[in-house]
Amino acid sequence: MLNHKPKTAVFRITKSEINQFAVFEENYKNIDGQFNVKSSITFNFDVFSSTLSCACLANCYKDDLLVVKAEVILCYELSKETITDMTQNNEIVIPKEILAYFGSNTYSTLRGVVMAKLEPTQVRLILPLENLSKLITQNLSVEIQANKSE
Repeated sequence: MLNHKPKTAVFRITKSEINQFAVFEENYKNIDGQFNVKSSITFNFDVFSSTLSCACLANCYKDDLLVVKAEVILCYELSKETITDMTQNNEIVIPKEILAYFGSNTYSTLRGVVMAKLEPTQVRLILPLENLSKLITQNLSVEIQANKSE
C-alpha cells in the first residue's frame, strides 16, 4: 500500500475508440418516460507500456427493451515519474482518486459520443452524470512481474 498519494499524474492519451455502438430504433416506441441506463466501467493496466485503459459501457433500455448500447475505450500512458511515484515493493498502486479522474474523463467522452451518434436518429437520450469518485472505492494494484529473460 502506498504511504502517500501522488501529487499529480502526468499522462498522455494514446488511444480512443468507440468499441461498440448500436441503436435499436424499433425498441423506442414510448417516447415519454425515462430510460433505464445500466453502465459499467473497467480498468486494465499494462505494466510494460505503462498504459491504463479505461472502458465505459452503457446499455439503455426503454420498457425493458434495449435501445442503445455504447462502449468507449480510452488509453492513458503514464509518465515514468508517475509510475515511479506509484511503485512500492513489487507492485504499482494506482490510487482510486486517479482512477476516478480517468474514469470520469472516459465516461464524459462516452456521453458525447452517444449524443453525437444519436443526432440523426429519432432517439433522444442524454446519459446521466455519474459521480465516479463515489463508485470507485478501491485502488488498482498491479504486481510487477520480473522479466523471465533476465
